[in-house]
Amino acid sequence: MANSQGEGPAIGIDLGSTYSCVAVWHNDRVEIIANDQGNRTTPSYVAFTSAQRLVGDPAMNQNHINLWPFKVIGGPGDKPMIVVNYKGEEKHFTAEEISCPLLMVLTRWLVASTGKRNVLIFDLGGVTTDVSLLTIEKGVLEVKAVAGDTHHGENFVEIFRRQHNVDISLYSRALRRLRTACEKAKRILSSTIETTIEVDCLYNADAKMDKSCVHDIVLIGGSSRIPKVQQLLQDFFDGKELSKSNNPDEAVAYGAAVQAAILTGMGNEKIQDIILLDVTPLSLGVGLRGPKMCVLIPRNTTIPTKKMREFCTVFDNQASVDFLVYEGERVRSCDNNLLGNITIPVTPAPRGVARVIVCFDLDIDGILNVSAEEKTTGVKRKITITNDKWRLSNEEVERMVQDAKRYKAEDDYHMKKVKAKLDLENYAYNMKNAVNDENICAKLSPAVLKEIKDAVEQVIQWSLDDRHVVDLKPYQDKLEWLQSICNPIQQKDDN
Repeated sequence: MANSQGEGPAIGIDLGSTYSCVAVWHNDRVEIIANDQGNRTTPSYVAFTSAQRLVGDPAMNQNHINLWPFKVIGGPGDKPMIVVNYKGEEKHFTAEEISCPLLMVLTRWLVASTGKRNVLIFDLGGVTTDVSLLTIEKGVLEVKAVAGDTHHGENFVEIFRRQHNVDISLYSRALRRLRTACEKAKRILSSTIETTIEVDCLYNADAKMDKSCVHDIVLIGGSSRIPKVQQLLQDFFDGKELSKSNNPDEAVAYGAAVQAAILTGMGNEKIQDIILLDVTPLSLGVGLRGPKMCVLIPRNTTIPTKKMREFCTVFDNQASVDFLVYEGERVRSCDNNLLGNITIPVTPAPRGVARVIVCFDLDIDGILNVSAEEKTTGVKRKITITNDKWRLSNEEVERMVQDAKRYKAEDDYHMKKVKAKLDLENYAYNMKNAVNDENICAKLSPAVLKEIKDAVEQVIQWSLDDRHVVDLKPYQDKLEWLQSICNPIQQKDDN
């Protein structure tokens, strides 16, 4: 947090799910700023009363009195709006507006490697778990893979419901007691081993790196102090020592302050040569007929990056091409998240003649520029997709990654169906071109020629209206049938 000219302090803020922390780059080092109560972390709570707005510890105490003191309604564009009673009036706020007072308070308190190493960052907070694998070499930090869980742990309300057939979410007093007990248990676990904790998504195979290649394991987040978590982590990495030199509650804000100092040019020579290379959390591509997701930028690709691919028309005399831009890991484009679309005019011609080059340019800030250009005319269209529009939250990203694993067998079968459809269409259009060839037509009788033309046209029309087809066998049967009718052409070609 500083302007591009480097004026003002370089601030790093960790706006956490349960606690927040603020740091500043000052006198060539990072300083963690304490709040008005002398604490270096602040509860991420905001509360509204009839007389005032509370932030931090007072707000947390108020929320313990009223566990869910607001309701959520649909706002403009179906965006969730939080309804609160503030100074005797009903107010509607977005989640961002709710967090603003907390950020204002944090900033107000502020105002008053050599060699190559592979480092695993394990961030276990109060609500979320995030795991990042980085390679550090000569001041360049390259993110190799990311994974996590936006709501770790099992829901104790659900456990209680299954075991006792009672839904305690209907009783605010019971929920308040449960939350207090869970918070107390978590703090106890930070110094003693009392229970078993299983951490999912600990290691992401997308990084294509064996766990034996990890040199350092850095613990982030207050919950990473839990001995059992540390033991599980150390056991997974075959006894490798964990790095505990940093304060896990302050590490995110510390790193953010360093990055702010680098971006604004305020840092010293020790940090100015540090470069952070991030990765894209989901694959980016365009939707093709099938439907099929054609990936241009795979998941966990280092950014910034730029990828290009050439596409051709799929119908005769096609006058335009629509490119729908998606992010996600599913094979079917319709199962992924639609980001935007480009429609570009093309010169009408036989199928496959007109060609369009699509370019995906993803910058360091995650902003995606998509362009499409027809090769013959040079006509070009482009769109820009920013992170604040249509993009998925961290929770939705993780859900998409897990869905891709869960439905892999279904997606694999769909790909076989898409291939069978394309094989049929390609063969039909090849035969259509063949019967229009004068040399081939001269060798076939009018009756045979008409039979082939009719069969080809029937298959093409059937393929255009195949929404009712759920299996790949009809495509295979149609192809076999068409090949039997077009056999005279094949015989002529063989001769």
